[in-house]
Amino acid sequence: MQQQDIQQQKDQWLEEIDMTLTEQQCRELGWEQTTVFVEVFSFLCMAVISCALVMYRGGTHDY
Repeated sequence: MQQQDIQQQKDQWLEEIDMTLTEQQCRELGWEQTTVFVEVFSFLCMAVISCALVMYRGGTHDY
């Protein structure tokens, strides 16, 4: 019974944290969205460049 209470308390605590984060993000929404977009965009660029280099080098060099 005590274990269940502890689990319930943890779930409630996590929900409260989620709500707090959501409220904070709503307040800084424009800035948050831009940051996430830039991170995703830079990650995609790195992935594309890496793939291009591997394909290019793999195609021109026979090891």
